Amino acid sequence: MPDRLPRRETVLQPGRACGSCGGALKTVGADVTGEPEYIPGRFTVNRIVRPRTVCRACARFRQAPPPPRPIERGRPGPGLLAHVPVSRYADHLPLYRQAQMFARDGIDLDRSTLADRVGKSAALPGPVANGIGDHVRADGYAGFAELYRTGRIREAPCMAHVRRKFVDLARNRGAPVAGEAVERIAALYAVEAEARGQTPEERVRIRQAKAKPLFDDLETWLARQSPNISAKTPLAGAIRYARARLARLRPWLDNGTLELDNN
Repeated sequence: MPDRLPRRETVLQPGRACGSCGGALKTVGADVTGEPEYIPGRFTVNRIVRPRTVCRACARFRQAPPPPRPIERGRPGPGLLAHVPVSRYADHLPLYRQAQMFARDGIDLDRSTLADRVGKSAALPGPVANGIGDHVRADGYAGFAELYRTGRIREAPCMAHVRRKFVDLARNRGAPVAGEAVERIAALYAVEAEARGQTPEERVRIRQAKAKPLFDDLETWLARQSPNISAKTPLAGAIRYARARLARLRPWLDNGTLELDNN
């Protein structure tokens, strides 16, 4: 059983005196047995008490506001709200069966009430889900290829992905071309560090003045390396990947809100 599970220890003492001669007993060791056990989930009630107070001077009443709840005008706690959809979609327990299980504990929660709470709970992670969606749609995931083709979204590749392939080759194989590629990309990062924190307009100005010549030179240099390297080598694959991504990275030079490293 994993160590993270709580342990409840029961010590069974044989007594204080020897059953044969009556002498005092001294502990010299112990046999320990781990017995897996399960305690069924239990309902609890959070009692929220908000005392009403009155001012002795002006006779005005004061009372603390109720705590925020996950769903508006709903009383179930977050643990119960999470338990129902997890049981439904992760453990495949239909809502009517859950209602029967709750009824065994004397809790009257019919299927329609549970369905309503599941629907409202599903909307709670919406801002997080939308944020994750916005983040991953800056990635070059192949599954977005159809969206790129139709123009519904535009890819903003990540220079970190381009750089990583050259870093691995330079570190593990000592490839001089890969090492130079890393140095050239580092020069772009240096310009980006200078532009960081500036207004979008100033970032574009710095990128056009300092990053664009480096960017153009990197593309030209990579194109010159390709004919000299066997097409089946990892270095050739890294160069092909970089050239394809750099072409799509070019909008970064004209946009003050895009980041060089979208990783």
